[in-house]
Amino acid sequence: MALSALYRLRFDAISSLAAAVRSSKPKQAIPVRSSPPSRTRVNLKAVYIAGMSKSRSEVLAESRSKGIVAGATTAGAVAAGVFVAPIAGVVVAVPAAVFVYKWWKHRAENGIKV
Repeated sequence: MALSALYRLRFDAISSLAAAVRSSKPKQAIPVRSSPPSRTRVNLKAVYIAGMSKSRSEVLAESRSKGIVAGATTAGAVAAGVFVAPIAGVVVAVPAAVFVYKWWKHRAENGIKV
């Protein structure tokens, strides 16, 4: 079959589907709830699209404070591992890893380079 014949066949199939959709009855409207369900999820990113919530200097200050917290907890984990016990160092390293992750994520989201 030639290429133009394939396109014509495809166009005819789409046209017949469109005609079937146009001729069908409109669907009945779904009633709207008067109150939202008890557990709703809100997209917080969509809320902040309208405007900037913080200035660049505030974002950099927040990044600096998060970095200090991450560095202090990492230093504490290393000190606990050396001076107390390796198990204590591992236990303290878990929150340190969480703080470091949050700090790097904050830097990546705000376009802060090293």
